[in-house]
Amino acid sequence: MHAKEEIEMNEFQIEDPQELSVQEQISEKMKPAISNPEIKAIIRFTVLYFVIGIPAGFYSSLTLLLQGSGISSGQMAFWVTSFYPLSFKLILAPFVDSFYIAKFGKRKTYVIPSLYMVGFTFLTLAYSGYSQWIEHLNLYPLFGLTILLTVLQACATIATNGWVLSSFSKHYVHLGATCQMVGLSLGYVFSYAILMNITSPYFCHQYLGLDQPIISLNSYTYILGSLILFIAILTQCLVTEDPVEEEKTNFISVLKLSFSLLSNSNLRFLLLFLLTRRFAFAPVIASTSLNLIQMGFPQSEYATIEAICTTSWILSSLLVAKYLQRGKEMTWVLNAYYFMFLVMGAHFVYVISFIKMGGYNNFTQTLYFVLQYLYEFNNSFISCTLSGFFLRIADPAIGGTYATLLFSSYLFGTQFSASVSLFLLHLLPYKTVVLLGWLYGLIYFTVIKDKLIKLQYFDLKSWKVM
Repeated sequence: MHAKEEIEMNEFQIEDPQELSVQEQISEKMKPAISNPEIKAIIRFTVLYFVIGIPAGFYSSLTLLLQGSGISSGQMAFWVTSFYPLSFKLILAPFVDSFYIAKFGKRKTYVIPSLYMVGFTFLTLAYSGYSQWIEHLNLYPLFGLTILLTVLQACATIATNGWVLSSFSKHYVHLGATCQMVGLSLGYVFSYAILMNITSPYFCHQYLGLDQPIISLNSYTYILGSLILFIAILTQCLVTEDPVEEEKTNFISVLKLSFSLLSNSNLRFLLLFLLTRRFAFAPVIASTSLNLIQMGFPQSEYATIEAICTTSWILSSLLVAKYLQRGKEMTWVLNAYYFMFLVMGAHFVYVISFIKMGGYNNFTQTLYFVLQYLYEFNNSFISCTLSGFFLRIADPAIGGTYATLLFSSYLFGTQFSASVSLFLLHLLPYKTVVLLGWLYGLIYFTVIKDKLIKLQYFDLKSWKVM
């Protein structure tokens, strides 16, 4: 029997935190026009999120370039751990909220130094000639600098997210999400698709008729670093932050409160799901680009397809925002994971049949684009749906910490499953690891599906910290 039919709705009523009172409905209808400071905030945060998106795109570029240099699955398992710091924002968030220079600005205390350090890190990479590190698979200096970039990106993200909440009125605070989506997407494309194409001999010869790339990898990295420093200087000199009126948060108290979240049994199960949900699909997801590039799929073409697929993120987020019914989130997520089995099955068949289909050609390029777009759309759909669920159940008393724990667990589950899968691929044949993943997935989703569905019917009180 379906989980929904096993639960008495009068016992597990779904509360809608977005439901407006009569006064709020009147206020919403009579909301004022957007103010000039809010228009300036839209520009400011779009630019800041653009800069924050650059390290993420650059990480993807490095990964693709390393794959082109012949990195092994075992080395890839080590390399992907350099992105782990983004999964531990829960530890960084209390620190960012507790320690700051009030006169300089609570958020600018971290945003400005982070941008400066990101810019100087890019300049360091440019002057070090890191393209030679990539060519010779010298991972350790790349790993160290990537760890630094990831930590700085996490600090800047936490501070900017908090700054957004204090820069818009309640009528227009949702514009912060739009700034984030647009800015991060532009930054990602700028440091991934554009970088991979204009520094690629293949792309420049095939499409531009040039005998050499438009610009070298080191030179483009220098441009990225200079651009980030320029934006940091403008933000420091031209942007002011409203003074902080509330008392500083006690760091130790916030940490204790974070650990107290684990006393909630519903939350513990949700966290377990977020950490383990991805192992069924990770062997295919984590290794597809590595396998295709080793079989002759051009890096620049792969990066272009990935960049185009980012449009699916916006499309899926709009669909979820318009059609998602509160109290149906986990049903949507479970169905999306069932569809993921089909998409990953198609990817698996594509990879093992790539050579038989003639290697890289117009047909295999188009087919991969379709498959990858389906994956990106479905994956983004799952992320957006879970995000809506996270925000709905988060205890308002500690909403920021609560939501950060959920988002961080989701991200860590994604990254850790990729590391484990790549390590297994280093030890076992590709087909064996993929089949083991699917077997795990079939058992896993069969066992947890009823309890997972029940989570969406619990009232908000059952999610509060005990």
